[in-house]
Amino acid sequence: MANRQRFTDITIRRQRESEIIQAISDLEARGFILKAGPSQQFNQGKVYTTDSYNRRKFQQNTNSTMWFARLSVGERIAK
Repeated sequence: MANRQRFTDITIRRQRESEIIQAISDLEARGFILKAGPSQQFNQGKVYTTDSYNRRKFQQNTNSTMWFARLSVGERIAK
């Protein structure tokens, strides 16, 4: 009887589009299969500082982007 070992999907995250494309090509060379292509997600936040009375004061809004991709190995059979 064959011993089956299952692998789950992995999600990779990178800051720039060129980095995610390079990571996908590296992982595909190792046998991974791209399930969900590179997609971009935008995040917004606020930055606060504290004054001399230890109160929070609004300083600025921040915007950032993150690139995601989902890859999978599938099922590997060991004999």
